[in-house]
Amino acid sequence: MKITNNSPSFGSLYKYNITGSNSSKVSHFEDKIYRELNYESDKIYTAFSEISKTGIYAKANLYVDDKYDDFTESFLKQQNIQYTKVTKDEALNHKNINNRIVIPSEYKYGHELFGINVKKLDKLLQKDESYYIAPQGKTGAVDDRYNKAFDYISTGKDINATILVLREDKNGIRASITDGRHRYAVMRDLGMKTINFAMDSNSVKLAQKYKLY
Repeated sequence: MKITNNSPSFGSLYKYNITGSNSSKVSHFEDKIYRELNYESDKIYTAFSEISKTGIYAKANLYVDDKYDDFTESFLKQQNIQYTKVTKDEALNHKNINNRIVIPSEYKYGHELFGINVKKLDKLLQKDESYYIAPQGKTGAVDDRYNKAFDYISTGKDINATILVLREDKNGIRASITDGRHRYAVMRDLGMKTINFAMDSNSVKLAQKYKLY
């Protein structure tokens, strides 16, 4: 898949505030969106919402296929619900992407986010051809995971960090990705110069030693 600004998979992410509203108003909004968007076609798989776990329903996100932008905006205004909209350009902005990268819950302990130079890292990863994903996912990608990774990054949602492991042997520094190589490949192909990875302390020390930051 060639990454362009015309990718049909993109959908807008609305962040709307419902402070002071009760759960019935939220439920009404959710039901309306589901009925109007989700039922029309089984291809509208991106119409879903996420309510915060605070129990106050203060904030929520809604990811909507871009063809329904007008409907969604008019309904939010009708319900007097304040919202902000994340555009595609904003979602794919390099700084925005790095700011949305988070450490997956299973790696919370013992890992930290560390920015790595993409050009230097990619040269290291190419040494392991069996796991390396070539530009645009032409080789090395598994089924449609490269395309799905692009869809995921395009939403403006938080991004689980790619897990990068560095090790040292007699030949110098070696690099491997234990989880998230498709996400990495997409971010690389978007032209990112630096990407935040989740790394353990030993890998961070090696990155500093070999000046991969």
